[in-house]
Amino acid sequence: TAWMAGSMVNTATQLIGRGPRPAPLWAWAGLNVTTAGLLFVGYFNNELMFRERNRNALFVSTCQATSILGAHDTVIVTQIDPSQEPVAFPDKQITRPHVARVGYKDPDTPVTMAYCGLTGTGIVYETPNLPCGSEREFFPLTQLENNLVVMDRTTGAIGHQINGVNETLLLKRMKEQDYDLVGRRPDDATLKELDVTPATEVPTWRMTVQNFSQAFPFGKIF
Repeated sequence: TAWMAGSMVNTATQLIGRGPRPAPLWAWAGLNVTTAGLLFVGYFNNELMFRERNRNALFVSTCQATSILGAHDTVIVTQIDPSQEPVAFPDKQITRPHVARVGYKDPDTPVTMAYCGLTGTGIVYETPNLPCGSEREFFPLTQLENNLVVMDRTTGAIGHQINGVNETLLLKRMKEQDYDLVGRRPDDATLKELDVTPATEVPTWRMTVQNFSQAFPFGKIF
């Protein structure tokens, strides 16, 4: 941001004829536009384009969905427990919000879908309420090394979609240099020693819209 501000000042001084001209004005202007675009994509675009659906996820019946989606479109299916109907997430629909509430295992245990648009990977986790009773509300923070990084709006905790580990808590429990050396996910023994428990994953599988509608006629589709 500081570099961008300096670049804009340089351009402004050139416009009024008081600054040096180490490069053509159009080059500086183009550089500023490019930098502003990158700043927008990195800091603001997620909020505008990847609006999570923790509270306002819309699910429709299989009959309604088949009139919108193609019969051979793929969906990621999950079932919270046998007492609830399966829920399907079409790639075309979950790609935009990246995060959506699936439902509730019980009143204190929401279940959340986290989807990485770069890899087409959807993983469902149990996301228990905080001790105070507030729900965790995850939203897409960024994409890092082909993986979705999410943040909990309530606590500010950051985690990778692929491993379900609270990276903020892990960093607090480890020395920073050790954390950097780990690189990815510590082994289970290390996590247990540090008293860091990964989120509980709910099984998922893939089907086509047509097969889902036939197998689960009373299921719901996001």
